[in-house]
Amino acid sequence: PLNEARYYVGHRKYVTLFPIKGSHYCAMFVLPSKEHSYARSSNTRELLREKFSGMGNDVSFLLKHLPREPHAFFHHDDNEIHAHQWSKGRVVLIGDAAHALSSTTGMGASLAMEDAYVLAEELKRQETIEEAIRQYVLRRKPRVAAANRISRTIHLLARLPNWTYHIRNAVLKLFGTFYLWWNFNRMHAAKI
Repeated sequence: PLNEARYYVGHRKYVTLFPIKGSHYCAMFVLPSKEHSYARSSNTRELLREKFSGMGNDVSFLLKHLPREPHAFFHHDDNEIHAHQWSKGRVVLIGDAAHALSSTTGMGASLAMEDAYVLAEELKRQETIEEAIRQYVLRRKPRVAAANRISRTIHLLARLPNWTYHIRNAVLKLFGTFYLWWNFNRMHAAKI
């Protein structure tokens, strides 16, 4: 069974696997929207096989075993939200409303739960709602900024020009794990 997220990076595309429960997992196939015509495709399986063939053994295995049922596939254009202002008066944004990250990071739901926890804690701790909201924003922005760095790095690496992808893959083999570990540690060092 898959017990950790895995990333497979190709030229201007990548595949991410996330474990769900037991031997089940979610596979995300990501490429720039201008490089596909999903809306005009009547066969998702064939579109994925066309765009992601040649990425290696694990991806080839996934492509060979794609589900036949159309409802097993979900498509959306991957967008991030980086709101500069998370509150106005007594209204506050949390989770994706304030800081939607790419779904490839797998951090959206956990960051939203952390937001709710911190906001509740500050509402209990502070004298006024306005001060509670101000403290919530001050506490959350460093952690969200670290998560954004991870998200941007994943997208940047996947979008490098064709001639650089051999260099990128070599560098990732040498430093990729360290870079992700360093950023995750920085993110977790920021207090919830």
